[in-house]
Amino acid sequence: MDGTVDRFDAEQIARAVLGKTATATPKAKSGTVALIRILRVTPASAATARTQDFNVFWAVIIGAPFPLRPEFCQISA
Repeated sequence: MDGTVDRFDAEQIARAVLGKTATATPKAKSGTVALIRILRVTPASAATARTQDFNVFWAVIIGAPFPLRPEFCQISA
């Protein structure tokens, strides 16, 4: 297999797996490479969560009835 995936390749892979002739092994979840992967993903995940939280908070402020909006606007981070 040369890295491309199409219907024929997918069928070959499925037959190999079902016939128990597949030789691929899954990536290990331990070791240096896994640690580097975790260290690279964690900050991006935290930034995404922060953005999502901000968007929800902003939607609550915008969607709040007018008399409550000033109370929300006085909240500081």
